[in-house]
Parts: sequence; structure tokens; C-alpha cells
Amino acid sequence: MATLEQLIVTCLMTPRGDPNNVTCVWGLPVNIVGLSGCGKSERVVAACRMVELPYQVLFLASKQPEDIGGAPCHTPDGIVMECILPQANKLMLAGTGVLFIDEPSPALGLVNDRRVGDHLLPPRVRILCAMNPAEYAAGGFTLEAPLANRMMHFQYEVPTAEQWIDWLNESPMASLPAIAKAEQLVLKHWNQHWAHIRGLMTGFMKAKGDLLHNQPKPDDPKSGGPWPSHRMWTWAGRAIAARRCLGMPPDLDNELVQGCVGEGVMVEWSTWVANNDLPTPEDILTKGWKPDKTRLDITMGALASVELWLRGMTDKPKQANMLPAAWQLIQRCIDEKIPDLAVKPAGQLIRAGLANQHSDPRVRDACKEPIRVLGIEGYGRYQAVV
Repeated sequence: MATLEQLIVTCLMTPRGDPNNVTCVWGLPVNIVGLSGCGKSERVVAACRMVELPYQVLFLASKQPEDIGGAPCHTPDGIVMECILPQANKLMLAGTGVLFIDEPSPALGLVNDRRVGDHLLPPRVRILCAMNPAEYAAGGFTLEAPLANRMMHFQYEVPTAEQWIDWLNESPMASLPAIAKAEQLVLKHWNQHWAHIRGLMTGFMKAKGDLLHNQPKPDDPKSGGPWPSHRMWTWAGRAIAARRCLGMPPDLDNELVQGCVGEGVMVEWSTWVANNDLPTPEDILTKGWKPDKTRLDITMGALASVELWLRGMTDKPKQANMLPAAWQLIQRCIDEKIPDLAVKPAGQLIRAGLANQHSDPRVRDACKEPIRVLGIEGYGRYQAVV
């Protein structure tokens, strides 16, 4: 069974952009909600230690607004708002780590903008939060829906005596790789898993598009927790991809999705995924997968995952070997009388130089007929069509 530590580490290891880009921010903001004294902070600290990430704990109850906003400092370039939080300064100096904020309500700007004074936290500094339910917190309040939608939310129930004893006497994260290896695992496997998850999400939204965005009313009790939006669906998919890269237990997926978009929508997602076993992009191309014109959601997801996987591939010889099969898949969509679904992925391959501009004659030969039939021979025409 998945543990809270595994949930935390998966979120810490989730890139919010292209992980190969040095400016990519790592880590999804997490808000763990539970009663005082039930071990929230201990679990967070244990997770940080097990992946060898330095951490700093920030108790905001004892801070003033200027501690977050910064103090004015005269410099040759004018007045600069300098960070006066020692915890943030230590992490900015290290360039990596976790800023763990206890009761984050007064610092939601810091959580959202990653800014202290005039300084941005480095991309590899992650933010985690823990708070008491509003009705138990001194001066606490329910988060407003727009702010709540900028964090993942995990409800932490008070452990039973048996659960606490198990946690006390076990090392639930002992097998987790150290931080450097964990990031390397994500970098190594990201394209493969992110492409597959994006394909699944494409198919799901084709079938269940009404679940993409549903902001609660201000007086809805659920407004301060997870609810579906474009941003949070992207985060959910990224978290699942990171979980796969790290080899974490599959039962984490539902909790990650629920933490982003809420329980009811998570049930819809997990049911759809269970009933529509979309192969990986590589299996689609190597095992003769055929598009189904009666299931446009699955076909659209398959095309999206293949196109994304190929465009992100760094192994160029393997990419060249796979491209003819991809163009054959697009041709099969034409043969099945569903050419409209093939226009966008074909156009993306053209734009990426993976079609008639390619140096491999096998690729040029394979793409010639589908491009002619779809009428997207050139880059300019592709822009006009899609």
C-alpha cells in the first residue's frame, strides 16, 4: 500500500516543465491537511531525509508580513526588497531543497509566485505545506477556490494506534533512491511516460470533456480543496508520469489525481483508464495497433501519445526506425475514413522535421502518401489547416 512519504516524494520529483531545461521548476506545491499533533510534519521531514533533500521548516505564525515581502535595502541600483527569512536564504544559497511551510495561509503569495522579497526561489527548491483544518486553526480560514487550485491537497487522517506503531518501527522509504538518482530516473524516462499519460488524458478529455474545468461556487464547502481545472489536470498527469519514472506503486495514481481534481472526478478518470487500456507509444508502433473509428477517444489518445513520444525522443536512430510505422498508423486512419484525427499529429511531425524533410529515405517514402491525401505538404499549409 502506498504511503504518505511516497506521495510526497512523487510530488517533489515532478517537473512542472521540460525536465531537460535548466529553468524547469521541480516539485508540485502540496498542502497536507490534518489535525494538530498527528504527525504531518514528521512524515514530511522523513520523506525529505530519505531522498537526501535539505529542508527548512518555516513557522509563519511567528512572522510578520515584511518577513515574506522583504525588507527595503539601499543598493547602487536603487532600493531592493531583500529576503530576511533565513530558511529561504539557506535554500537559495544551496540551490535545491524543500521549504516546508507550517500553516501557509499568510504566505500564499510565496507558495504561488515562489517569491520572497525581490528574489525568486531557485527552480530546484520545492515547496510543501501543512495546515490544520480551518475550524481547528487559530485565525484559520478556508482557502478561496482560485488559491486552492494552485496546490495539490492531501487529507491526512489521524493514524490508528496500529498504523502509528507500524510507522514508528518501519522505514517505509528505505528503498527509495537518493535525490540525484531520483532526478536522473525522471530525466531518463520522462519522454516515454509523459507521452503515454498525455495520450491517456487526450482520450479521456475527448470522452469526458465536461470534466476539464468545474470551479465550485464561493459558498461550496469544496471550494477550498481540489477541483478540476486545466492547470490541475496537467499537474495530475505530470505527477503520474513522475510516479512511473520513479517506479513507485501504481496505487499512488488515484491519490495523485484526487489531490489535484477531487475524489468524484478521480473516480471517473480511474474508471475510464481501467476500461480503456491504451498501449504505450512503442507498443502501438511495434505491435500493429489499429485505429478504431467507433472509439475516437482511444484513437485520438493513441495518435497523440505516438506523436509526442517521437518528437521528444533523443535516440535519433531509434526515432528514425519508428517513424515509418508512425506514418503507416496515420495512413491507417485515412483508410478507416477518420482522416481528421490524423491531421494534427501529422502536422506536428512535419513541423518537427520528422516527415518529408527527414534524412532517412524510409521516412520520406512512408510519409509521402498520407501527406498528399491530408493536403498538408508544406509547413505553411499545415499552419493553415490546423
